[in-house]
Amino acid sequence: MREKAIEKTPAPKTKKKGWWTILQVVQGIVVLNIFKNKVLQRRHCFNPTNSEYATWHADTGLWHAEKVPAAYEASWDGGDGYYGKKGDSSMSSEDHDRLKEILDDAQNPYTYYRTNLIDRIYDLEQERDRKVRQTKEERRFARVTALMDRVPDVPTDLRDWIDKQFTGGENWCIKDRDTKKWVCSACGGSFELKNKPRNNDNITCPECNREIKYLSRKRKVEMVEHFYLIQPMDTDTSVCRHFVTEITFEPGVCEHKNIWIDEEIRVILNKQIDTLEFNRKKKAECDIYYKQWSYFDNKGNPQNKREYVGALYDAGIMEAFKDTSYESWSRLFTQMAAAGQQCNWNAMMAAVKDKEYMQVAEMLFRGRFYRMLTETSMQISYWNLEYIGYLDVTGRTIEEVFGIADRQKINRIRDCNGGGLILKWMQYSEEKGEKISEKLLTWAKRENITPSTLKEPLTYMSAEQAMNYIEKQKKEQYKGKNTRVIVDQYADYIRMCNKLKKKLEDEMIYKPRELKRRHDEAVEEIKVREIEIDSEEYSERYPEAEDVLKEIKKKFEYRGTEYFIMVPERIYDIVCEGRSLHHCVGSTDRYFDRMAQHETYICFLRKVEEPDKPFYTIEVEPGGTIRQHRGMFDEEPELETVKPFLKEWQKEIRKRMSEEDHARAKQSKVLREANIRELQEKNNTRVLQGLMEDFMEAV
Repeated sequence: MREKAIEKTPAPKTKKKGWWTILQVVQGIVVLNIFKNKVLQRRHCFNPTNSEYATWHADTGLWHAEKVPAAYEASWDGGDGYYGKKGDSSMSSEDHDRLKEILDDAQNPYTYYRTNLIDRIYDLEQERDRKVRQTKEERRFARVTALMDRVPDVPTDLRDWIDKQFTGGENWCIKDRDTKKWVCSACGGSFELKNKPRNNDNITCPECNREIKYLSRKRKVEMVEHFYLIQPMDTDTSVCRHFVTEITFEPGVCEHKNIWIDEEIRVILNKQIDTLEFNRKKKAECDIYYKQWSYFDNKGNPQNKREYVGALYDAGIMEAFKDTSYESWSRLFTQMAAAGQQCNWNAMMAAVKDKEYMQVAEMLFRGRFYRMLTETSMQISYWNLEYIGYLDVTGRTIEEVFGIADRQKINRIRDCNGGGLILKWMQYSEEKGEKISEKLLTWAKRENITPSTLKEPLTYMSAEQAMNYIEKQKKEQYKGKNTRVIVDQYADYIRMCNKLKKKLEDEMIYKPRELKRRHDEAVEEIKVREIEIDSEEYSERYPEAEDVLKEIKKKFEYRGTEYFIMVPERIYDIVCEGRSLHHCVGSTDRYFDRMAQHETYICFLRKVEEPDKPFYTIEVEPGGTIRQHRGMFDEEPELETVKPFLKEWQKEIRKRMSEEDHARAKQSKVLREANIRELQEKNNTRVLQGLMEDFMEAV
């Protein structure tokens, strides 16, 4: 765009009122001078040869990459503007014909069906943008393809490594259901067996003389595993590759052990990260490329590929990490890979700047806490790239890291290759001074039970007693149910016992012989005494609320000819009222909290002819302003006949107010307005609308 030449070319002037456009051509560039009431607004410029465009703003003197609709719509004045309303009539017939001739000469049949010339320009500008985007995308993809072509081939021994890593080099013997012969996965040979061994026994293949495992109860072997491969590419990059492998053997389908691999993710590791050139280009330390059917790209992840815990190929790591951000992992990763350690390696790489975690990871590996190390690699936050697990990474000794002083307990974690679950039981053991049996640990691992899971049972029983009790209930009361169901039932039972104020120090209560029956009985008792229980709980939490009700009784009670206002005497009355009318008053803390603070009060509106029948519940401020008035199911029956009485009541309240009441009313208003602002910030329009509909200010 010839911006300087256009700026040097004076814009024409016009005496036309309203919106008007005057055409200029400056060095082959179409210039649409857009006026409003004789004042120049914008100069939209369009190159008919390549559809390049830009708009100069008269008010700022700046250029903007705007299409022609934006140039007009930015000045659109309620339908008086040119674009989309007046067609081409906002310019002279001479300018119209000249512009049409220019656009016709541009030889763009794509736009010929358009009758509006501005629309034709818009189409050409859009088409140009599409071509620019397409060209840009083609160049980007060409760069990606060239980068992916530089990724080296997988090592020649990779399948042998996979076999050794995930099967231990084991081969199998499985019966072919069609031929009735036994097939060896090592050589594919088939044979008959006269003396059949036991399932899982090792035998020698008569065809290849290799040791194979006899599998009489399987039709096939199928294993799915994940692994990582870290390779150097060139002086600029390395790559961390994520694979899934499937190891299968099924006579009649594949006659040998088959190892299939599929690459899912490539993380390109950029080198020379500390150089001036690297920083100048603002390159990232790594770029992630996901498999997208037949190719890799860093633009989206349509197949939802994810990193998993897996093994790491143990060659080329140090060379690949050299001069990258991940070089400090080189030695440890190499040693861990050689030992067959399973981790989420990409997550660990992401945590390279978390030096405390790196030290703990090495401590766990050296200490042979392999499962614990695996779990830590799954507890890296991708938000801050730091460890967020259950270990104390600030610790300098294994005792400090585990939070356990007893070395025997730490050794026990190592001996059983325990993870976080075993650690938590050992921490519990040390804290409570309670011995944890192997039977308990086996049960806890099988059922995935931690001390926190057994919070309620462990309040009243030892861990061993809790296990035995739960297993007994599972056998006698909850046949076929998951252990967690029983634990949850017990916790629910204890909660209800507390609510019913039962003596939980009594073993008959905290350890019922028939948990299910006693739980169901407690549920029914809660239903019968629900209002009474809830009232007691609110009274305990807000003991001053009933004093407030007594204080305001004379001041707020009022009787008319058809209706009257009464003040409840007890919290129990408010809870009953809420249940009767099926609304939230009496079922939430906020009303009692407001009452205790003299922010609002709860009053009942009744009909004179039906004094004992709940009609409306009123939330009113000390100054008489009504915040809410709700009837059955939050509905508002006979509201128009009720409102005059409520206004009459408000006037009476104003007459009865003391100086203290006026002060409370002012404070209540402040709190109300703060609550409304909070609701507005949260965009809680439903609640706001309800409050606005109910609001009746006392004048």
